[in-house]
Amino acid sequence: MQWCYVLDFYLITGKEKKLFEFQQQLLIEQTESLQELIEDNRTRLNVLLMKKKDILSKTTSLNNLRKRMIDLVKEGNFEAVLSYKGDEKSDNWQCLFCETSNRSLSVFCKNCQACKLHGEPDCRACSSRKS
Repeated sequence: MQWCYVLDFYLITGKEKKLFEFQQQLLIEQTESLQELIEDNRTRLNVLLMKKKDILSKTTSLNNLRKRMIDLVKEGNFEAVLSYKGDEKSDNWQCLFCETSNRSLSVFCKNCQACKLHGEPDCRACSSRKS
């Protein structure tokens, strides 16, 4: 998943980039959903066993999406829309502190509240804007 951000940076703004970012967001959301499902119940094995079907379903879905994104890159579907310079127009940014993906319009991380500009949870420069 970490290489998705690099590819996204070099994609030229357009419909392919929008589609890629949409798929990237789905991948992130499904990964986080699976992680929450497992972390919430990690101490109770019996609860995990009861949710086995849901866990396997999410894992299969996530793996299929991941494979499809990799196949799209391998097939060269993005070669025509790659730039040698980065395109800073993106719908997402990744938190430097906790590595959570956030929408470009948000100034603070949805997970740890670190600021977008400095990557610090208790950023003094941005704390006056936080409300």
